Amino acid sequence: MAVEPQVFICYGRPDKGIADELAREFWRNRIECYNYLSKPIEDRLGDEIHQRGYIFAAELFIAILSADSVTRFSVAEEIAVAHQVATRLNDSFFRTYISLSAQSIPFPEPDLVIDWNKESNITEVVSVLLQSMPPSFIERNQKAWETNRTLYPDKWTELNERYVPKQSDA
Repeated sequence: MAVEPQVFICYGRPDKGIADELAREFWRNRIECYNYLSKPIEDRLGDEIHQRGYIFAAELFIAILSADSVTRFSVAEEIAVAHQVATRLNDSFFRTYISLSAQSIPFPEPDLVIDWNKESNITEVVSVLLQSMPPSFIERNQKAWETNRTLYPDKWTELNERYVPKQSDA
């Protein structure tokens, strides 16, 4: 059984590009994320786990909020579940909203809000998120990444090819 991701990315399909950029940058830092369109190693091994199960397993919950996503039921549901988990676990569950619009956020207050704009740098955003977490979070996730790479090389390679495309010889 693969080690489950400790980072959950919540988003609506219109915000898939930013979610993929985030997941790619976490992967470069040797940290796997749950991203429902790219499926983590755990889901690639057989039966898919319902995404809510990954929220309960996560320590870092990231919701990408745009004018489109805040009206989607699945986004609201995932944020509500994350709020319940945060209420129960207090300091061991960190919630971040990445706000893509200037509108107010209609959800419970997170631990951190990042205002996204055209000049936002995904590397810096992930750096801020990782600095917000205890060192043990990074160590544990990098160890899980290496464990999954060793135990499930084919599934790990599928994700690696998605997040780290091969350079062409052009």
